[in-house]
Amino acid sequence: MTSIYKKIFTGFLLVLFDINLGVIDILPDPLGFFFILTGLMMFNKKEKSLDLQLGSVISGLMMVYTTYLYFSNNPINSASLSMFGYVSMIVTMILSAGLSLIIYNASIRAYRHRADKVIIEKLVQETNQYAIINALSILALSTVMIVPVSMVSGITVIVAIVVFVLQIRFMFTLNRIKNQWILWEESTRTIDIEV
Repeated sequence: MTSIYKKIFTGFLLVLFDINLGVIDILPDPLGFFFILTGLMMFNKKEKSLDLQLGSVISGLMMVYTTYLYFSNNPINSASLSMFGYVSMIVTMILSAGLSLIIYNASIRAYRHRADKVIIEKLVQETNQYAIINALSILALSTVMIVPVSMVSGITVIVAIVVFVLQIRFMFTLNRIKNQWILWEESTRTIDIEV
């Protein structure tokens, strides 16, 4: 499980941060979605699940879409968003949030076999908070099509900050889960060696 969470964590890290050298993004999103896809496929081999298969499909679609954006001469950016740009951004947010929720839920199922009730309840609470705040952010971004133009950039910036903070929190959660699995795997090896 540790390698699964390492791949997923690395993938989200590549997707979350953009570091540009001139016009070249040295942390390309398609590579991030590839890591997430491979992590979800590995996870699905361990725990056959329809939502993990759906997560793999979403990761694959996002990999194709971000590859198009990466190589297109007219990438969608917040400085010059058209109606298509906002709709595209909302769809991307919905798919990314769905992907994160799939990983949260799969982690909760995997934890039920190993973790105590307090850890599971905390993860469930984080999942619920993530879902609600993301839904409100998507709803807020959807309003840019009906609010005065003077409010559009403010709403967009606020939503971007909220979603960024949510994704950072999600990254910390993934790292915490990965570290917990490392401890569990090490304790299992120690028990196996002693027996």
